Amino acid sequence: MRYITLQQAAQQLKLSEQQLIKWAQQGYLTLYVRHNKGNTFPRASSKFLNSVAFSSQMPTVYFLADEVEELAEDLAWSRLGLQAMAHDEDEDTAGR
Repeated sequence: MRYITLQQAAQQLKLSEQQLIKWAQQGYLTLYVRHNKGNTFPRASSKFLNSVAFSSQMPTVYFLADEVEELAEDLAWSRLGLQAMAHDEDEDTAGR
């Protein structure tokens, strides 16, 4: 599995790091922390997620790259849908 940092995920998704932390707290994304020994990435506990939200010193946390890429695709489709709806509304008001 490939992991990316919170900062990389925020840049890729064009969202704030705080928003991604909130989504992880709400269960939409899975957050991982790097284990000190070796190259393992255990899933962050809910207690850890709650402490991260109020911490001024954010530890390095990670997401699965595949999960972030899937979310990026979903957000892109959502943005396209919103643009299409806005375009349809503009056409409706112009025709009146």
